[in-house]
Parts: sequence; structure tokens; C-alpha cells
Amino acid sequence: MSALDGMKSVMAGEDFSSTWLEARAKFREAASAAGARLAALKYEPLDTLPAVWRSLGPDVPLTIDIALLGDELSAPAMLLHTSGVHGVEGFAGSAIQVGFLRDVAARGGWHRRGVCAVVVHGINAHGMAQMRRWNERGVDLNRNFLIEDVTVGTLPGPDGARATFSALAAQPHAVYRQIYDFVNPQSPAALLAPLRFYALAALAVVRHGFGALKQAIAGGNYLPDETPSSAAPALFFGGRELEQSHRLLAQFMRRLGERRVAPLRRVVHVDVHTGLGPWGKDTLLAIDRDADPSAVSRVSDARDALHERAPSRSGERSSPRACDFALEVSADSRAGGTAYALYGTLVEGLVQVLHAAAGARVERAACIVQEFGTEHALAVLEALRAERALVKQAEMAGEPVPSANHPLRRRLRLAFFPDDDEWRRAVHARGQLLIEQVCGWLEL
Repeated sequence: MSALDGMKSVMAGEDFSSTWLEARAKFREAASAAGARLAALKYEPLDTLPAVWRSLGPDVPLTIDIALLGDELSAPAMLLHTSGVHGVEGFAGSAIQVGFLRDVAARGGWHRRGVCAVVVHGINAHGMAQMRRWNERGVDLNRNFLIEDVTVGTLPGPDGARATFSALAAQPHAVYRQIYDFVNPQSPAALLAPLRFYALAALAVVRHGFGALKQAIAGGNYLPDETPSSAAPALFFGGRELEQSHRLLAQFMRRLGERRVAPLRRVVHVDVHTGLGPWGKDTLLAIDRDADPSAVSRVSDARDALHERAPSRSGERSSPRACDFALEVSADSRAGGTAYALYGTLVEGLVQVLHAAAGARVERAACIVQEFGTEHALAVLEALRAERALVKQAEMAGEPVPSANHPLRRRLRLAFFPDDDEWRRAVHARGQLLIEQVCGWLEL
């Protein structure tokens, strides 16, 4: 390792945090040093939330923090970078953002010609603070961003109609219901021994197929009989209404769009996640809306932003002209590939809101999810179901959730935020490189 590489490794380690409060402090400090304007979107008081989460303490200022670089009201291009949609996954995205802002400060400020940057930190502050993937009501926020009053470029649901909470609740969830008890044990005592878990998982794979099983579970559910006030509904529950994180963020982006004095020629939204794909490797995902003339984002624009040479189908990686980034089109897992079909994703929804606001109008948009792999999908599922059982037991007993040091909660954290220096260096480097790559396209 060269001296320069060693210095970069140390800096990468310094950009990571072990708590939400530490991550927030580093983000705001780095943003200030970069000359960014800061905004903080405040959550509801903790005493309005389910009792299981009040152990966090009423004095903790839970916020979504936003750093603005450049002229967000007139710049013809925008970089939108988000972290923490899935709570505990947010520490990877936070470190990338801190590193990016510190680099801006080291370069003497923001000098991207015609580009503004909107950097959104810790969208699911409750999830980050509690080391959970879900929000304070047990909702998967990346299945929840359904802005039903936005009519421009709305996303189709499973039947071709608009994707709304009521329409998604009415669709069949036959496979999920068949495996409901296996996926959602009611208490830690009901957890299966590891060998039995993998045996039953293997049987489910044989019965339904791995792709169909992954789609049914991770693709999200909107089961109408789930309790919306529960802190531990079914895994990957998309909710029944827009959650407060998304209400706050949508209001902010709508106000920003309405204040714009010129259309946005180009937008790139990068949303950082962990837990999907090979260990330490990043998979770039986009949803194919190119056949829809009203769609805001297009896979073709995402490929241009990444300088890809040729289109790639689900599961394939094409050869890029510049850096070694390639896009995978997210599709129904039954057809193969790393990801699965989703509704209510933030990466598209946030650009929709911006586009629909009177002053913005987005001409070209590249919406990219940067997923960093950790463990095998079944190991991640095992960690999720065990943590959910622990929370469910606390909720049913009317007690606070055990501390983050509880073995089941620590297991979940490591499934999405490995305590591994090599993994963290790879995440940090690839996250910075992707920002640099797409900013080149935005400046054109």
C-alpha cells in the first residue's frame, strides 16, 4: 500500500460513524466546512411514537439533514444524493456523503459548472438511531414513497393502473401469505435453529423458486390486515399512508421546485443502500420506465451518466467507456437478476416530486440505486426475522426494545453495516467515484 493509499484509508475510516448522533455531527461539520447551506427537517416528538422506541430519549433532536451546494434555484443540473432510507444501512451512505463534502472543502468549495448538489442525510433517522432497517412504525420506507397527489410521470402498479396504497393492498400476496409464519415469527422463542431455518428456506425455494420467493418477500407487501400502529408489522411492509420522513422530504423538495426560476436540464439521483449483492461490491440499479412516455427518469439517461457502451439486461453487466460502472435494470426477481420489482421507491419518487413542482420540470433524469453487498440474501433474511421477533415480543409485552447490544440486534447491524475495514474502504471509494462520474455528465 502506498503512502497516499494509506492516507485515504485512514480518511475513509474517519468518515464512518457508529451512531446516528455521530454521523449527523460529522455530516453537518463537513457541510459547513464545504460552504454548504444546511437545512434540518424535524421529526415529530418521540412521545407521539410507539412506546417501544421512547427509550431513545426525548432530548435527541431527530432530523433529516440537508446540505445544499451551488445555486439550487437556477443551476441547470442537479446532483441529488440520499442516505439512510433503510436506517441501519445509512452509515455507509453517510460516510460517502461526509467524504464527498470534506473533499469539496479540501478543493476550496463547490466549483462544478452549472451544477447544484442536494445532499440528504439520514432520511430514516429513527432507523439509524435504533439500528433498525425499518422506521419507527415498522414500515419499509423504500416501499412507501407513493405521492398520490402527483399526477406527472406517476408510476404504474401491478395491473397497469396508478400505484397507490389502496391498489397495492388489493393485489394478491399469495406466496407471502403461504410463508408468513416462517418469515415473521412472533417471538425469539419461535425462531428456528439455523439448520432448520436453512432447511425450510431450501424447501420454500424448491416449491416457489428462488426468484419468486425473493420477489414475494423483498418486493414488499401492503397486506390490508397488518396493524399500521405496530412497530413490527410483516417484514418489508410498505405501509398504508405516506410516512413522516417522506412527508417532510416531499414538502422540502416541492418547495424547492416551486422556487426554481428555470427548468432542470439534467438530474442524477444516487440513493445508497447495503445488503444486496456480493460482499463489498456495488451493484447499480435502475427501474426501466423508458416505454412510458410520461416517465420522468429513464434507464437510457442513467446509462449515459455512467458512460456505458451498450445496454444491459437484468443480470448482465456491460462494458463502460470510462470507469468500471455498469447498470442492472431492476426487474421482477422471477426473471432473474440481483434485485426485484418495487413500488414506492424513493429514488424515483423524489425526482417525480421535483419534476411536478411548477418551477422545476426535469428534462433528463438518471435515478440510480448504489447497493453494496454484505452477506448472502438468506443470511440477511435470517437476521431481519430474528430482530423483528425481538421487537414484536417487546411490543406485545409493552416493554422497550432491548438495547442495541442485544445479540439479535447486533447481528442485524452487522448484516447491513459490517465491522470490516476492507468493506468500508471499498464502500467509501466506490461511493466517491460514482459521484465524480455522474458529476461529469451533469456538467455537459
